[in-house]
Amino acid sequence: MVFGKIYNESIRPFAIESSRCIIAQETRVPDIMFFEDQEEAPRLPEQVEIVEIQVRPLPDGRRVVVQVTLTPFIEQPSFDVTLLRPDGTQEHTLSVVHAMERTTALTLHLRRPDPAPEYIARVELVHEGRLLQTRKVRFTVPQATSPQ
Repeated sequence: MVFGKIYNESIRPFAIESSRCIIAQETRVPDIMFFEDQEEAPRLPEQVEIVEIQVRPLPDGRRVVVQVTLTPFIEQPSFDVTLLRPDGTQEHTLSVVHAMERTTALTLHLRRPDPAPEYIARVELVHEGRLLQTRKVRFTVPQATSPQ
């Protein structure tokens, strides 16, 4: 008879006799934690969320960098980024299908830049045609600077 080694206090010793296993006491499989922080564990598509949106207008006044950060995911999520003008009309739309990374930075061009008024960057997280979450960030476009 060979006795198994105790790896964890919650696992009880067991004995192996021939080809069958005899349980000496009740055993429990330990919880396996792959991530120290449960918030970092990958999520199912319906549980993915937008964590942060950063908008950085570039000095030329014609381009805007939109950075979207999502929670960890199992299946690659999709989302739409829309820039809305101060009057609510759509300036630019971009779709990201099956994002590869948690953080995606996109450069969007403004067709008719309008310095000073407030624009809105809207991000819509979608899965199989269903809208899961919408977040908006307001930003202003600076007056274009000329290269020297």
